[in-house]
Amino acid sequence: MTRISAALALVLVVLAACAAKTDIGQTCDMTKPNANGGVSPVPDSAVSNNTLDYVSLGSTVCDDMICLRSRGDGNPASVNGNARGSCTAACLSDKDCSPDYQGNSGTYTCAALFMDQNFLAAYKAADPDGYNQLFGSNASAKYCVRAQ
Repeated sequence: MTRISAALALVLVVLAACAAKTDIGQTCDMTKPNANGGVSPVPDSAVSNNTLDYVSLGSTVCDDMICLRSRGDGNPASVNGNARGSCTAACLSDKDCSPDYQGNSGTYTCAALFMDQNFLAAYKAADPDGYNQLFGSNASAKYCVRAQ
């Protein structure tokens, strides 16, 4: 009986160690490419419309390198006038967004982004491949966003 208990305990420890880790919801700095190939912080004033979602690509603290400032309230506070958001990931359903990085369920849902249509049109014209990679050919890709 002791061997069975020990084996079961070992299996549970291994399974716990293999549990998927996520960074969804972890605070990240919003950045944009600059002329010399590096990145610059996004000023808070550039992402001030709280009816839109803002995406920052290349955030190195995020596993998928995507930092999202969600519409509405509840975004991380800006630092020195520079915008901050939360790490996100592409998703197919709400299950892909839970748990968040703190282990909470239901704090993020899978949804299409509400973005500035002028920005989307300009981005699609300037970089069709990058646009299609991020949003798909019909801009209906879904990402984990803060539950409203």
